[in-house]
Amino acid sequence: MQNILGLGLILLLAGCGAGAGKGGADPLAGTAWTLDDLAGQGLPAGVAVTARFHEGRIGGTAGCNQYFASYEVRGDSLRVGPAGATKMMCPEPQMAVESAFLAALGGVKTYKLADGRLQLQADGDRVLDFAAAPFEAPGE
Repeated sequence: MQNILGLGLILLLAGCGAGAGKGGADPLAGTAWTLDDLAGQGLPAGVAVTARFHEGRIGGTAGCNQYFASYEVRGDSLRVGPAGATKMMCPEPQMAVESAFLAALGGVKTYKLADGRLQLQADGDRVLDFAAAPFEAPGE
């Protein structure tokens, strides 16, 4: 009886870590990023774009508004679902950056992680380059 309970506890604990964080099936889960290059154009001074990956959702600041979408990782493939966003108006260049970012995000097909950097690619072209940022789960 003790062996069965011990085995059950081991299986329960092993299952708690599966697929979560950097060591699980989704290497983007539990990470946060700051965009520093949009399609090879950099970013205008004072415009911030962020991405936080948490429990199958991506969200952050798109230049002006907060955005959110689902995402799925399979190998080096990344699929981002349709993004929703708040609807504030901001001055240029924030709105132009936001439009370009959300369009690029929707076209992402693959990703690369290396040396504290995240590159999101569409058809082999780098479209979004991020630097690592501190991660805070929603609600913290």
